[in-house]
Amino acid sequence: MTAKNGLPHSGRTALVTGAGRGLGRASALRLAAEGATTLLVGRGHDALDAVASEIAAAGGEAGAIVADVSEAADIGRLVGEAGQIDILVNNAAAEEQWAPIVMAEIDSWRSIFDVNVFAPVQLIKAFAPGMADRGYGVVINMSSIGGRQPAPFLATYGASKAALDMVSRTAAMELAGSGVRVNSIASGITDMGKTYELLPPGLLADVGRIIPAGRLATADDIAAAVSYLCSDGAAYVNGQILVVDGAMTSGQWSTMTVMTASMSAS
Repeated sequence: MTAKNGLPHSGRTALVTGAGRGLGRASALRLAAEGATTLLVGRGHDALDAVASEIAAAGGEAGAIVADVSEAADIGRLVGEAGQIDILVNNAAAEEQWAPIVMAEIDSWRSIFDVNVFAPVQLIKAFAPGMADRGYGVVINMSSIGGRQPAPFLATYGASKAALDMVSRTAAMELAGSGVRVNSIASGITDMGKTYELLPPGLLADVGRIIPAGRLATADDIAAAVSYLCSDGAAYVNGQILVVDGAMTSGQWSTMTVMTASMSAS
């Protein structure tokens, strides 16, 4: 399949989970602007409708499917409603309990893995065979630099993202040659509402100064990476973890460095 009208994703259908806000919203808007019919999945009907309206106002096509991907019944229903898709963006994520391993509740581990690992696996199982039969498909698993470097109190989240990266790499190998590609995007700390719900603004300001790029990532930075990996220009990119973090993890940078700088500044 080739792009039409100069739009790289024209003629393709993309399903994006967690599409009501943040990285999911930005990715859905980008894919729709570049020609994809976009299916928005999330738990909030109003948020999905708002994104769908943005897409329609810009001349794109979008539909909304309200579903909780931590629930098997909801996944079965959304698969039935979605039908045939060409692009799957597994973006929905559960957040960290913010507790040391010796204190983190096992139920917290289970709930985070349900969304961050098991939901993507179930959606890959549901959609990848059809993609392979048609000879084309792209799966993007939204990961994090938290899955690459350990950070205190973030064990459950980091472990779930490390597991998701292994899912990406293994699925890529198993599906290689079928026309289906699977990659992860390991995003850095991103300047968006959800980040500010988790970390103090003062700490985030210090992080932005210390990152080699001199700023936090934006949702558009990550959406651009999603678009690239879904494009024909990335046809030979498979089984990779694309790190989009402004060189944050390229050297001896660490969470403790930021915390130390933050405490010194105060």
